[in-house]
Amino acid sequence: MTADRVPVCLVGFDREVRDLILASGRHYAGYADRMAVGPGYLGKDEDVLSQGYDFAFGMLAPKLRAALHPRYSGRLPILTAPSSVIAADALLGEGTTAQHHSTLMSEARVGACVQMHVGVTIHHETVVGDYCSIASHAVLLGRVTVGQRSFIGAGAVIRDGCRVGSDVTIGAGAVVVCDIPDGSLVVGVPAKPIRKG
Repeated sequence: MTADRVPVCLVGFDREVRDLILASGRHYAGYADRMAVGPGYLGKDEDVLSQGYDFAFGMLAPKLRAALHPRYSGRLPILTAPSSVIAADALLGEGTTAQHHSTLMSEARVGACVQMHVGVTIHHETVVGDYCSIASHAVLLGRVTVGQRSFIGAGAVIRDGCRVGSDVTIGAGAVVVCDIPDGSLVVGVPAKPIRKG
């Protein structure tokens, strides 16, 4: 069975990621979760590991994706919506998802198991670390650096050249105009810390 014919099991449940699996031409096998039971439920994630599936992460929490990644490494396809625009020299890490109308510009680098939600734009030479979640319509301008496990809220803008640390949360609609240290929570226009790292 070729890799593109291996059924994909969703770990956690996210309708948009399920739709990306289907849009990629892959067979959606169902989902695995520790708590949820419903149509398409295949069992707990550890119960489906030996069943020959590829996997996609359907959970929002960056730290949970980071914890689970070693278990599924090598079996996490990159999933991009047909409406996304990915530059030829941009790189996406394993298990990364780019939902509808996402744009990844020249020389951008996105790590493993990153979620790019609807309409995300990542400009040239920007580097996004592993396990980040970038919510709908967020914009990362040129040469931005984002550490691991960070969450960027819907409609947030990060000005060119800014460095955002690891484990940072940027609130919806925030405009980041300076570097943000690890572990910070920032909101507002311009973004100001509510919690410093």
